[in-house]
Amino acid sequence: MIILQLKISLDHTRVNREVLVRKDITYHELHKVIQRVFGWEDYHLYEFNVEGDQIGDLENDEFGSITYEAMTTPIFSDKKKFSYEYDFGDGWEHTIRIVKELEADPAVDYPVCIGGKRACPPEDCGGVYGYREILKTVSSGSAVKKEELEEWLGYEFDPDDFSVEWANERLKDLVAGQSLMHGQDVMHGHQKSPTHGEFAEMSLLTRYIVALTNLYGVLPEEELVKIFNTQNEDQISLDELESWADNHSEELYGTPVSSVSGLFIHEDLMDVDVFKDLMMKKANKPYYVPEKEELLKYVNPYYPESTKELDTLLDYIEKHLISNEEDALDIVEDIHDYCKNGVDMRSVMDLFNDYEVSFDSMEQVNEVLQLATSVANNIRIWENNGYTPHEIFEKYEKPNMKPLPDKPFVYKGGEQTVVKGEKVGRNDPCPCGSGKKYKKCCLGKDLYH
Repeated sequence: MIILQLKISLDHTRVNREVLVRKDITYHELHKVIQRVFGWEDYHLYEFNVEGDQIGDLENDEFGSITYEAMTTPIFSDKKKFSYEYDFGDGWEHTIRIVKELEADPAVDYPVCIGGKRACPPEDCGGVYGYREILKTVSSGSAVKKEELEEWLGYEFDPDDFSVEWANERLKDLVAGQSLMHGQDVMHGHQKSPTHGEFAEMSLLTRYIVALTNLYGVLPEEELVKIFNTQNEDQISLDELESWADNHSEELYGTPVSSVSGLFIHEDLMDVDVFKDLMMKKANKPYYVPEKEELLKYVNPYYPESTKELDTLLDYIEKHLISNEEDALDIVEDIHDYCKNGVDMRSVMDLFNDYEVSFDSMEQVNEVLQLATSVANNIRIWENNGYTPHEIFEKYEKPNMKPLPDKPFVYKGGEQTVVKGEKVGRNDPCPCGSGKKYKKCCLGKDLYH
C-alpha cells in the first residue's frame, strides 16, 4: 500500500501539521483527519480547491460551484499543492502539500500524525485577525483582558500547546474506521469549544445585548426589543426588558457592557465626551442587523469580520513590503484598528514608518494608500451603527444624490444655473456672474485650462 506524507499549514499563522495518509483517501476523509489533528470541532462547512476545481458537500452547495463530491472522490495525488477552507465565516484557509509518497509500514495504522507546531485557534474567534488579537492578549494583555479571554473561552489558551501524542489520540476512532460525530468533545486536555464557555452559557437575551453592543457601541433598549423579536419566536416587551435590566443586570458582569438609562453602553464609551461625540455621528443612521447566527458571533469581543479588503492588503504587503509573515499581520491589524477608530489616512501611512518599511516608488505608496482606504471603507464601525462606510453610501446616500446636469453650469448659492451653449464674446458679461466683462475675468483662465 502506498501512503502520502502531507504537510498542512494554516495560512497566515505558524500552526501546521504533518500526517501520513493512504493514497486512496477521499477528500471527505482528509477533512476528518485535518479536523482531528488541528483541533477543529467540525462545526462548519468546508471545501477543497484543487487548481480551480471545488470539492465539497454537494448537499450544501447553494451556488452550484462544487465540481466533485468530497465524500466519494479520492484525492488527486498528482496535484502536489491544494487548499482547504474550513468555516466560511471565519475563513480558515489551509495549504496542503504532498511532500512525498512512501511504502506503508505494515506495523502502522493510518492515518497518523508525525509532526506539527502550535495550538489550533479557538473556534469562532473571528478568523486570522481575531486569532491575532487573542495572541496579543495572551502575550502582553492586561490581567483584566486575560481574565475576560479565559472567561469567554472557558479555558486558558496556550498558543504553543500541541503534541503528536494528543493528535494521534484524536485520530484513534478514524483509524478504527469510525466517523467523527458532529460536535463530539474530544479536545486536548482542558481544551473545549468556546461555545461551552461562560459567554455561551448566558441567556439568549444577554447574548443579544452583548453582541449588539459590541457591534453598535451603544444599544437602545427599543432597538434590542425590535431585533430580538424579529429573529426569535419567543417575544419580549420593552417593559419586560426594563424589568430584566433592573433585576438581572448581574448577567452582564464580566462583559464590556453596562446598562444606563435605557441604553446598553460599551465600556470604551464611558468617557462623556467620547460618548456624546459618537451619538452625534450615529444620529438618524439605520442599524445593520446580520442574520441571527452571524449576529451572535459578536458576543466574542475579539470577533472582527474578516474582509476581502484586509486579505488583499495583507497579500500586497507580504508580496512587496514585508517578507516576515507575523510582521505583515501586525501592521495590517494596526491598520484595521486605526481605520475602525476613524484615524486619518496620514496617520495610517505613518505606521509604515513605525515599522521601518521603505517604499520603492510613489506608485507603490499610492497603491498601499488605495488599499488602506478600501479597508477603511469596508469596516463595520460604531458611528454607522454597524454598517461600513461603503454600505452607508451605497444604500442611503448615493440614491439621494442629484445627477449633474448634462450641460455646463455655474454654481450660485446652492443653485445650479445652466450655461447656454452659445459662444461667449470677449466683451460679453462673464458667465461666472462676477459682473465683469468676459475678457477681464475668466477668458484667460479658460484659455489656460
